[in-house]
Amino acid sequence: MEKLTSYFFLFVCLGLGSLLGSVIDYPIPDMIYGFAILFIFLILGIAKLKDMETASVPLIRLMPLFLVPATVKIVNSFPLIKSNGFRLFIVVMISFFCTLVAVGLTVKFFRKMQNDK
Repeated sequence: MEKLTSYFFLFVCLGLGSLLGSVIDYPIPDMIYGFAILFIFLILGIAKLKDMETASVPLIRLMPLFLVPATVKIVNSFPLIKSNGFRLFIVVMISFFCTLVAVGLTVKFFRKMQNDK
């Protein structure tokens, strides 16, 4: 019965995520909204991590299936991606190098702090 309750709770979060995704109309997959709702429920203590483990452990093997809706939404936006492909590439490259520099400087800072002790 505990497993059934856990699956029911996961499906409720998925349904709320789908409802939220249709209300907000922002290009974020409904599954992400569902995961965010589940995360909030776990933080607030509405859902117990131990109870959710019984349902989530078998579903981990099926995790790639959760990415299919996001991939379909990207494929549906292909004309937009095609017309702005070069701009997207430039933005991704700039953000990659900014992240690379930020991580390098952060690691350098923390190593220096660790060596000063």
